Amino acid sequence: MSKRIKIIGDCYKKFNLKHTSKSQNTIPEDIRFRNYIVMTTKEKMNMPKSSSFEGGTLIHEIVQAHLVKKIKLEEIS
Repeated sequence: MSKRIKIIGDCYKKFNLKHTSKSQNTIPEDIRFRNYIVMTTKEKMNMPKSSSFEGGTLIHEIVQAHLVKKIKLEEIS
């Protein structure tokens, strides 16, 4: 993936955004503006997380424990 072409549009550069993503582009413009331009990092951290985000984090931690720490799946709580 390191050979992917990264093109950041001028409208993103003007707000000092480092990247764009498909999931961000599906958010309605007013909410995206609030979340990525208006809110501070601290305010964003205090927002409730989506269930898919929480689920993805949980799966990642389970896989990480199993593959890296060699913990059996039955032992992971």
